[in-house]
Amino acid sequence: MRLVKIILTGVVILSLSKFGHAIQPPPPPLTLSQFQQLIAESGVIAIGEVIQVANSEKSSDRVKEVTTTVILRPEKILKGETTGKDILIIETYPDYDSVTTDLTSKKSEGGPMAIVSMNAGPRPYHGRYKEGSRIIIFLEEVTGTNEYRPLGSGTYDKYLCEFLIKTSGIQTIYYQFDDDLKKHAQSEDEFVGLIKKTIGKELKTLKIRDQIFNR
Repeated sequence: MRLVKIILTGVVILSLSKFGHAIQPPPPPLTLSQFQQLIAESGVIAIGEVIQVANSEKSSDRVKEVTTTVILRPEKILKGETTGKDILIIETYPDYDSVTTDLTSKKSEGGPMAIVSMNAGPRPYHGRYKEGSRIIIFLEEVTGTNEYRPLGSGTYDKYLCEFLIKTSGIQTIYYQFDDDLKKHAQSEDEFVGLIKKTIGKELKTLKIRDQIFNR
């Protein structure tokens, strides 16, 4: 009986270790008001083509850390300003999947052997880039550099703001659009139009505030 219990415990832990990213619940559908708030929080919003993607790895005892370097050639800058011809996007995140088989067997004094997983916990969100693809991306500047990362990068409870441009419309990676936003994601033109309209309202609000405070 004890042997069966040990085996079952090991199977459960191994399964959670190997498939933890599959059972991690996604964020709830992104609503229109939340989308507008993300636009306000963005330093730069760009439409462009991914022209280069490179990954580098740094391993430690427990986990492998991946750095993804992306060069985005912007077609349009909808918000903010950038320097140079291209935008440099850099994301660093732990690659838990690389250690799914890195299990340590430990034996307690006088007790049964236990299997210990080294990669428990939620997976942080990060962009998924493909050379030649077109995306709309909400960026924040990495302080003190000319580098950017997408809003939500490295988190597991926020919305990653990389939007894939497809012939069928705009797609996300980790979550869905709520009904009030989904209707604006049927085409690139509609989606971009919504972003421009929201930015216009934001600028108008700021202008009114400036007029009030400068009286």
